[in-house]
Amino acid sequence: MNSYKGLQQGQILMVDFNPTSGHEQKGYRPALVVSNSDFNQLCGGMVKLMPITSNTKPFPLHLALPYLNNIHGVVELDQERTLDLSDRGFKVVDEVPTDFMEKLKKVNFATY
Repeated sequence: MNSYKGLQQGQILMVDFNPTSGHEQKGYRPALVVSNSDFNQLCGGMVKLMPITSNTKPFPLHLALPYLNNIHGVVELDQERTLDLSDRGFKVVDEVPTDFMEKLKKVNFATY
């Protein structure tokens, strides 16, 4: 199991979203870390994530990932969740470029 203490915004993890309810994304899947490192440290393992899906059907709150080495698909901005990674297994598998994170933050900010 990795430590949540070194997690950085923009990293992609493999993590189990279960248990879930209703239309929430479920199962072991890639997810983008959207909380910054200060939040990740301060909250003792609670990390804000957005799941990634390979279902690329157009939807306004799905942002296509740039070409990465390991992960392909779209980030589901409408499915943001905070998970306690101090109590879940996860694995860092990739990282998005800074310009992608900036674009995601602008789109996400428009939802608040």
